[in-house]
Amino acid sequence: MPLGLLARLQEDGTFPIFLWTFGAAAIVVTFGRLYLRWRQFKTLKVDDMLNSLALVCLVSTFAIFEQMVNAVDDVSTLKYELAGDMLFWTTLYLVKATFLALIRNIFNVSERFRRAWWVVTIYTAISFWPIFLSELWQCGPPSDYATPPCDAAQFNGNELVSVGIRFALHVSTDLMILALPLAQIRTLHMSTIKKVSTAAVFALVIIDIIGAIIKSSATICDLLSSDPNETACGDMLTIWTVCEPAVAVIVCALPAYRAILPASRKRKEQSLIMRRNLAAAGDGTHKLNPVPSADTYPRLSGEPVVAHVV
Repeated sequence: MPLGLLARLQEDGTFPIFLWTFGAAAIVVTFGRLYLRWRQFKTLKVDDMLNSLALVCLVSTFAIFEQMVNAVDDVSTLKYELAGDMLFWTTLYLVKATFLALIRNIFNVSERFRRAWWVVTIYTAISFWPIFLSELWQCGPPSDYATPPCDAAQFNGNELVSVGIRFALHVSTDLMILALPLAQIRTLHMSTIKKVSTAAVFALVIIDIIGAIIKSSATICDLLSSDPNETACGDMLTIWTVCEPAVAVIVCALPAYRAILPASRKRKEQSLIMRRNLAAAGDGTHKLNPVPSADTYPRLSGEPVVAHVV
């Protein structure tokens, strides 16, 4: 990661503020998610655990970035950069895993969906390893990574190939994850407005795709720049290296916040009435009240969808 902007921020004493502003936002939003889910279910689900792990990796990434700026020699800088890049990608893939767990919990209503979910999950898991391991080959064999000087031409050539591979795998997994709920929403018996609002929640994945496009473009621009004094591309890369994982962690926590919206509270009340009526009907002591319409679903707070799938 270029050190131009980071070094300037460090000299001004503002780098920790820049870095941990994003970190603090991710911490607050994630803990808010955990509080809401605990208050609603009295337990935490798999997607909550994965979101928490993503936050832990994000905080670790930021701590390493701060140490990297303070490194006193090239070898230390390269080692910190390698560790930071690996944690960067681990954070993003834990965010993908969070969305996959949430989608399965909500839309697990048909065998066709389960097969599609497993295909996307396996592809996502496999795609992580080329991205993760490509960080080790930027200067040739991994044993040469921290042996300065790293040949600039070789580094740039290897990094250009790596950027293309990382971008293709990163964006393709996001698109596949996004397609899973969108395909299911189309089959639900609910109003068009409800379908659009539900799709909009999962379309938050698009924010991560936009971040990937910007960061990859900045990386290529920085690698191809022939002017050593040109820092615009490197500065943009630095900004998005910090922003992308923080924004991803925040985005994957946001669906839980729908539970506090007025419409979600109304759905919760209707769902409780339906369950009580069903329980009473099972005992033969109560006549069923009208069941809430299918428009009350899906429950994006984490409960499974109750809807017909064709």
